Amino acid sequence: MKTTIRIASLALAWSLASIACSTEDDPRDPDRRDVGNGSGTDMGDAPMEPEFERTVLDGLGAMDVNVGNFAVARIAPSGLAAVAYVHQDTTNLRETIHYVEQTGPGTWGAPEEAAFPGNVIEQQTGMDFRGSRILQFGFDFVNGQPQIAHVGGGPSMLISSGFPTDLMRSVRGPGGWSEDPQALVADSNETTEGMPCPEGNQVCDFGDIVGSYVAARAGPGGTFAVAYRDQHQEAEAEVSARADLEVYIEGPGGVRKVLVDPARNAPFRTNVAFTPDGRVVVAYRIQAPPEVFREAAGIWVAVEGDDGSFALHEVSEDVTVHRIGLDVSDSGRIALAYWEQGRSDLVVATSDDDGETWTVERPDERDDTGLFPDLAFDDLGREVVSYTYCGRAGGGDCPGDLGPDSQVRLARREGGDWAIYTVDDGQGFGNVGTDTNVVVYPDGHLGVTFRDSRNADLVFAEEVTP
Repeated sequence: MKTTIRIASLALAWSLASIACSTEDDPRDPDRRDVGNGSGTDMGDAPMEPEFERTVLDGLGAMDVNVGNFAVARIAPSGLAAVAYVHQDTTNLRETIHYVEQTGPGTWGAPEEAAFPGNVIEQQTGMDFRGSRILQFGFDFVNGQPQIAHVGGGPSMLISSGFPTDLMRSVRGPGGWSEDPQALVADSNETTEGMPCPEGNQVCDFGDIVGSYVAARAGPGGTFAVAYRDQHQEAEAEVSARADLEVYIEGPGGVRKVLVDPARNAPFRTNVAFTPDGRVVVAYRIQAPPEVFREAAGIWVAVEGDDGSFALHEVSEDVTVHRIGLDVSDSGRIALAYWEQGRSDLVVATSDDDGETWTVERPDERDDTGLFPDLAFDDLGREVVSYTYCGRAGGGDCPGDLGPDSQVRLARREGGDWAIYTVDDGQGFGNVGTDTNVVVYPDGHLGVTFRDSRNADLVFAEEVTP
């Protein structure tokens, strides 16, 4: 199913909305249909650019399934897009990670089951509000192969607050996805370098609950980095509040397991990227409960130096509960995007000196906006952010639940300002935008993946090129 959507600056979109409301058509009428050349909900042939084509990748309104949580989109070696995402059977809560790849302009292959992290037997402390037990995963292409890093159930194949978990990797080879995923990290004490544990800390670098809040990225020369949370041994509040940020790095020189930020309740909402010269950058949130490293709570970035050590930099004391968007430009600029929970704004922070200093901007701060952001640099070196506008501040259930006014949007730096565009409005009914991800094709055009909450579908919107 495809619907072409044209996007335009919000000023023009709001103007058109007021025109539409002056007609007899109710934009919330379930019998309402798109008008004008089959081109979506933007009044058809209105001269708006750029234009996106909307494709449902999985779900299609199927009963008893919930698809698209924690979706990650990448550009494959073919130059086309691929997406990995959580697929949940709502009848038994069995969750798997699925994979789907583009086969040509506007065409996609069939979804594949890529990884089965384990059997869930009870809720895990710190679960995402949508109820997913997978707690975020990482995906990228390494030496031409799609690879997914994710939490796993360890020997018992049970994911629970009381059982060990491992950091796992599933790989798609010529014969399909690996039936026996590789354990990258099984225990807390496998790290061999990095920051020392705080003196007197009895849980740092000890235990066997590892591998949640995973992010992964391929780097130059076949390198691969996976950032993850090491929760140590139990789900008790004080123990889990001293969790570590660790990074698994592999490349031509071998494997490194680095303790990056020990015992400060890190990381949450993680993302990872590489600098042009192959150094790892990690963006993450420290969540500090009362009396346990409260002064460290906020948005942090860890930047690898030339000697392999990591420098930790606080970006902001802001709070976010969504995955942080992160990318590094060809010039070495580090940029991240996050939803600032207090004011419900979209925030972009940039650094041109390896994280020593930061410039913080709010490209979109009207109403409840900036949810579920992702960030990439386009072919012109401009920051492009995909995110979700939820609706009027204080209206309905926003930002807790996406409502009928929600939209997927793009913010792009254009000159000295930010231009805001609408990508998708749920065909006029909203309820779209969970876990947006933006990719830049080799020729520079954009693609955005997101979840349609109303229909429990995974959607990909690709920019239509002339």
